[in-house]
Amino acid sequence: FNFSPHFFNTLFRNKSSSNQYAFSYELGGNEWQSPEIWIDRWFFGQNAPFKYRLLGKIPIFAIYQLFHYIGLDRLNAMYFSYMLWLSVSIFLFVTGKLLTIIIVGNDISLKGKEENLFYLFTFVIAILPPILFAFKFPVHSSPNDFLGYTLISLSLIALAKEQHASFIILMVLGIFCRETNLIVLAPFMFMSNISFLKRVLVTSFICIIFISYRLIWPGEYNPLIGAAHNYTYPIESLLFLFLVFAPFWFLGFFGYMTSKNKANLENNFIFALNKSFIFVTIFVLFIVWSFARVREIRIEYILFFYFIPYGILYCLSQLAYWKTIIKSYAFVVLLLITAIASFLTLVQFMPENENHHLMLEAQLAHFYRNFGGGWVNIFIGYFAITLILMFLSIYSAIVKPKI
Repeated sequence: FNFSPHFFNTLFRNKSSSNQYAFSYELGGNEWQSPEIWIDRWFFGQNAPFKYRLLGKIPIFAIYQLFHYIGLDRLNAMYFSYMLWLSVSIFLFVTGKLLTIIIVGNDISLKGKEENLFYLFTFVIAILPPILFAFKFPVHSSPNDFLGYTLISLSLIALAKEQHASFIILMVLGIFCRETNLIVLAPFMFMSNISFLKRVLVTSFICIIFISYRLIWPGEYNPLIGAAHNYTYPIESLLFLFLVFAPFWFLGFFGYMTSKNKANLENNFIFALNKSFIFVTIFVLFIVWSFARVREIRIEYILFFYFIPYGILYCLSQLAYWKTIIKSYAFVVLLLITAIASFLTLVQFMPENENHHLMLEAQLAHFYRNFGGGWVNIFIGYFAITLILMFLSIYSAIVKPKI
């Protein structure tokens, strides 16, 4: 390889929503339009399914009107109102305590340590790509995404606390935010402390409202367009899929296995999460690959309430073993191997010449070029962390070092 201009201009092109022109281009439907045209269309003229997601737009519209009234031009008024409400939505989600409830429900010995767990979860949530790079194209999030995550969290908290009326209200609100909020109905259907008839009636009621909303305000769209993108750029799609949870894909699965294999699970909420874990994960991944763009990693992130708390649960159960391994020579060798593997992986993305550069652009699209260039660099860091945690997990499972 060589450090050609292509390497520096492409791999380190990190356009984010801090660039107002990139912001305008992206929200304008990936085409250059005057703010007067695309802003009105974003609020009032979007096609399905975006037009149904009103809940996150209402605060933006109110703030936008205020900023425009006090003298900001339309683009700046839209930009600052969008960013302000997006930041508030992220804060509301990140400061939620759902994940603490899940892990304490799995391991009652951690009760009383909720505050420490809360800070740990907040840190983990903040460093995962869908949150840490929420303002970077092409993954940039919208207020509806984080408002949706918050409503999912609140719905599950209501379910865990057996506040069924609150659960129904929050689920109905979620219909006007994002259709992906319906994912919460899956663990709800496994709540053994709620009669089967009641579960069916509540689920039917919410689904009827959802279907009626779409029928009253009809709109057509082709969901297969997303799948076409996934099949056109399969390598890019897999790389983006990895970045949704990075090491927490396997850590979360191991944590689920730890929880599932416990002899006695009296917590109905945790029981429901365990029962729905595999089904929901497979269903979401199938839907995303078949009917949505995988590169929009904020969509797959609705699985957060499975993979993050279960991943942390597994890490805590293995921490004593990992501390022993880190002090060994084997860990030093691991770090060396990881550094070499990460460097060699990065080399594969370094264009050797003009033809190689064009080939990478054709294969990786948004992972490599356009407004999304630079995700290669992000990937390498998470890839290295995953290698280290995977080694620690396998080594402690096979060797079981003395503690």
